Order: sequence, then C-alpha cells, then structure tokens
Amino acid sequence: MGLLLYVMLIAASLAVFYYIIETAVKNGIDKSRLGKALAERNGIELNEEDKRVSWLDDDLDN
Repeated sequence: MGLLLYVMLIAASLAVFYYIIETAVKNGIDKSRLGKALAERNGIELNEEDKRVSWLDDDLDN
C-alpha cells in the first residue's frame, strides 16, 4: 500500500512540474523578441496578457 501511494505521489508531482515548466517556456518564448518576430513573420497570434480567462486573473497582485 505504501509503495502504491509513493508511486502516485511521484506521478502527481511530475505532472505538476511538467505543467509549470511548459507554461514558463511558452510564456518565455511568447514574450521574447525572437518569438514575437517569428510570430509576425509566420502570421501566428500570440497569447495576449490582457485576456482574462480565469477567476485568478482578478486578484489584486496584477
């Protein structure tokens, strides 16, 4: 039982770390000069910062 719990905890931790790293890399590319230049050249629309999709976007820190 302890081994199963350990494996599930490791899997959940890896999933969270994957999501955090994926978001950081995506935002880093979108905000870089090279990313913006490539997006303009290829006609790709980048994620806008002012689009509020989540209730978390209405906090006072922004």
